[in-house]
Amino acid sequence: MEAESPEPSVQLVVHRADGVEPQKVRSLLTPSLANLHQCAPGSGGKINLELTLVEGRIHVTVAPGDSLDPTLRACVLQALSRIDVDETGSNVPGVTVRPTGFTSLVAVSW
Repeated sequence: MEAESPEPSVQLVVHRADGVEPQKVRSLLTPSLANLHQCAPGSGGKINLELTLVEGRIHVTVAPGDSLDPTLRACVLQALSRIDVDETGSNVPGVTVRPTGFTSLVAVSW
């Protein structure tokens, strides 16, 4: 019987977080991990994203340096489009202070 190769693991690295703790950015992205697993390229890959919170809305833009083809890039952006910032400005239990805004650079890789 042939062993199945393990599913590539998604890694999220917060390289910069201005106006917010890096762990908060990671927590905002955590609900998207299951969807990001579905985007796993066969040979690995990376995409750099800039996340900005302005007026309660998260904006995601692709920063230079990605190594994904257009189809995988679209999959990642679709997966991240499901990020939800609740009325407290966070999806982290116990956080009750809405941030006024932040900018963060995040690398997603497989």
